Amino acid sequence: MEAVQPFPDGNGRSGRLLIQRMLRSAGLTRRSSIPLSAGLLTESTRSFDALNRYREGDVDPIIGTFVDATFHSLSNADQLVDYLFAALLRWTDRVVARCDSAVWPLLEYCIGHPAITIKAAVTALGVSDPDIAA
Repeated sequence: MEAVQPFPDGNGRSGRLLIQRMLRSAGLTRRSSIPLSAGLLTESTRSFDALNRYREGDVDPIIGTFVDATFHSLSNADQLVDYLFAALLRWTDRVVARCDSAVWPLLEYCIGHPAITIKAAVTALGVSDPDIAA
């Protein structure tokens, strides 16, 4: 994949983007990307060796490297889900609001969106601006 990388610095952005598109097209991912970079960086020497062997015509090492990187990345994603769930529980324990307050669905919305705006939250939750501020 990296052989189609047009950037002179060779950092692999295009190749990783193509991999994500391939995973999405195959129906293996739906709404998120698998952070393959994190998995590939755990064994960068192996990744570069596999890439060089791919360029020489040997595809098995690069396939194995990407499979292992995918599983490593999925493990990282599992840890992130656990961390986010724990954060949601902490927030739920600290918030004092009516049971019908828009803050409760807002907390869950925030967990799934790393950056939000009032406008995006209002639209997603179907509430008015004062409901969010309350």
